[in-house]
Amino acid sequence: MSLARKLPALMALNPDLAVLPEVSTLDIGQHHESSWVGNLPHKGLGAFAFNGFQIRRHLSWDDRIEFVLPIEVTGAIDFLLIAVWAMHNRAIQRIPERPNRWQVLQALEAYEPLIRSRPTVVAGDFNNALLWDRPGKASNHSVAVEKLRSLGLVSAYHASRGVEQGREAQPTLYWMWHENTGYHIDYVWLPETWLPALKCVELGDYPTWVAGHLSDHVPLSVEVDNALIR
Repeated sequence: MSLARKLPALMALNPDLAVLPEVSTLDIGQHHESSWVGNLPHKGLGAFAFNGFQIRRHLSWDDRIEFVLPIEVTGAIDFLLIAVWAMHNRAIQRIPERPNRWQVLQALEAYEPLIRSRPTVVAGDFNNALLWDRPGKASNHSVAVEKLRSLGLVSAYHASRGVEQGREAQPTLYWMWHENTGYHIDYVWLPETWLPALKCVELGDYPTWVAGHLSDHVPLSVEVDNALIR
């Protein structure tokens, strides 16, 4: 929230695309290449495009899957971006025929034909990690992980670090803004065929982003070499 105050820090990352949970329609409306979804105008899920990239909400968007937004990306490379801000039990709407599926899994199932038809990136705040999995829990992170893998997607952070899910050394969220309560809950999933093009994956630092009162999350930045995308 309060994106105007934080925009210089975001722009210092020189993003081509940015997935931003908890942004307002006003924040989004001030940027030409953007897309937004939400049920409260002051706090929704947004995406921005820069550096010649263009984005628009995909026509297959299902508004019953709250805060998961399929976006067509065109520019130096063309692909589908599925932006995520998982709200779990706080989501007001659900697809009736999928009552036991949390938002991310609902989206992956509903958009599976679309994902399989073109290169797809799934990115954002999943609000989830393996450490919170419990037997029979509908929102178990491991279920979404396996579904993403079955769709030919890999987590950029885990691929770049050579670590398994649940073994992350670097948090993306500092709960209640405390440095000693960190969790890795933000992810960028790429097509496995893009791995040769993966240049670097970086996380923001606690002093700049959290102690600096920008956010309780730090940015997860992924860079690929467009020339190597196949």
